[in-house]
Amino acid sequence: SGSGDGVPKTNTITGLGFKPDFVNIKERTQADPKGGPLYDSTRGNTKLITTVTADAEVDQAALPGLVSFDTDGFKAQYPNTSDYYINRSNNTYVAWCQRANGGTTSSDASGDITSVGQVDPSGCFSIFTYTGSGTAGNTVAHHLDQAPDLMIFKERGNGNNWITLAGTPYMDTRYIYLDTTAVANTGFYGGGRTFSSSAGASTFTLEGATEMNRSSGTYVGYGFSNCEGYIKIGEYEGNGNADGSFVCTGFRPAWIMTKALDSTSNWQIFDNKRIGYNVDNNELYANISDAEATTDMIDILSNGFKMRIATDPNVAETYLYIAFAENPFKYATAR
Repeated sequence: SGSGDGVPKTNTITGLGFKPDFVNIKERTQADPKGGPLYDSTRGNTKLITTVTADAEVDQAALPGLVSFDTDGFKAQYPNTSDYYINRSNNTYVAWCQRANGGTTSSDASGDITSVGQVDPSGCFSIFTYTGSGTAGNTVAHHLDQAPDLMIFKERGNGNNWITLAGTPYMDTRYIYLDTTAVANTGFYGGGRTFSSSAGASTFTLEGATEMNRSSGTYVGYGFSNCEGYIKIGEYEGNGNADGSFVCTGFRPAWIMTKALDSTSNWQIFDNKRIGYNVDNNELYANISDAEATTDMIDILSNGFKMRIATDPNVAETYLYIAFAENPFKYATAR
């Protein structure tokens, strides 16, 4: 719960078991005016963006909402800048957190464009920044230890959409906006490239003056690779039935996000903390600021998840999903 009361007041959040490098905070009990700030330690704790809008990055240096990334959590403050609230008194919140490299970044000039970033211990999640060139075919390092399966980009200084790309069958030749309900679009790639052919083991190929490569535009990118027991990115077909489709991830998911690709729909997010038992796995949304909804939609299982509703996320269409395990033993933080 938030602890703010109209004057600057800090709430110390602990119990993560690791130092987070990525923190996305959403209000649960009521609609969030600006949709839930997202912070990362590559850009710094005073810089926020939100997936609810295409708004440019906001600098909270004068009064940061996220005061610090700590060894076992983070500090949240109220009041915050421009109605980006993360600590309003008595309001309930959820924070989705991931670690990378403790905020220690490195510069990688292996591509045509130098990027600055960090990667988590598995090598399958990275946070990086770069400056666009506007030149088709330029490459930029993604800082992952292997080719990405999903990448998300946002221009920091302008109100351009969040570009989401994936190497899944339907998405391999398409792109989709994380901040809208729109369907996946074709025609993004040039020179006959697909996402799979553009995303190499160390660099990713940019197109011309697109929303992820505008000349002199500054960008943040989040890279994800499939990782056994930890991260699973894929597609599934909904069946439009209350006895819904089952998606095998190979582990018990702690966090799941889904989006219909061939029809307008919200990006739905489920996790194992709200309420955290079947079928009461409440949903929030990446692209809208609505309060938490309580319609029973999915079961979270030991090896994946199963839809329990005939509507989204289980309409008879193709869906993109990304799922994460809690904090797998293989990459656990020593205590």
